[in-house]
Amino acid sequence: HVPGRDGGTIMTADVSVVLPCAYEYEYAARTVRSVSAATPPEILREIVVVDDGSTPPLRIPEPARWKAFVVRLEKTGGLIRARIAGAAAATGAVIVFFDCHVRP
Repeated sequence: HVPGRDGGTIMTADVSVVLPCAYEYEYAARTVRSVSAATPPEILREIVVVDDGSTPPLRIPEPARWKAFVVRLEKTGGLIRARIAGAAAATGAVIVFFDCHVRP
């Protein structure tokens, strides 16, 4: 539960955010930081960054600080395969998909 605008509480679910990324190194790190900063910590379960075959592999600095981890696809599979891999790795009750290169 989190405080509502009217002073009451609203029920919430824990949220997993999935970011499919391919060769978007700095964008991935910035998006992870932004999602973490913009999402109430009590509902953010994790940020799943799916590295869709980037060479060199994507790395997120200080992943634990942002509740993030990387799932790596060895070969580029495309957006849908990356989303499927992220959804499979996600543990939240709700899964939200964002583009890797868009900072909220």
